[in-house]
Amino acid sequence: TMGPGPHVGPPDLSDRISHVQRLRPGARTVAVELTPVPLGEVRGKKVYFATTAPPPAGPRLISALESRGAEVVGSTHRLGDRAGLSEDLEAAPAFDALVTELKAAAIDVAVEHALARGAEVVICDNRPETVGGDGEVADLLAETARLAVSRADQR
Repeated sequence: TMGPGPHVGPPDLSDRISHVQRLRPGARTVAVELTPVPLGEVRGKKVYFATTAPPPAGPRLISALESRGAEVVGSTHRLGDRAGLSEDLEAAPAFDALVTELKAAAIDVAVEHALARGAEVVICDNRPETVGGDGEVADLLAETARLAVSRADQR
């Protein structure tokens, strides 16, 4: 489940958890927020950020990049819309690096545009960070994997 960020994810997370509990009593849940983690160095660079996340998530995502030393000079949330992405990149201020999620439009639109401007490209991973629920996302995923293997072994 996406976390409780401002106007991002479900309007009331407790309603979603309650629904899951009705469908599967005793189910454990975890709420996460996806955080961009650049797979290259961004410290000291002017960065333009391309994402498919909804605009209300922008400030939190930009803050995550800035915490790594990037100076975010602009962003687009239209990574899934090639025409809109092209418009946003045409209007973008100068940047040293395009930080982008790896999506089809990132390759055939955003990367081409960044390279044509002489900027480098840094792919970012979206990593889940636990913000609530019945445990840490990594622990619950490992538990789920162990359960799946155990059930498969029993067949």
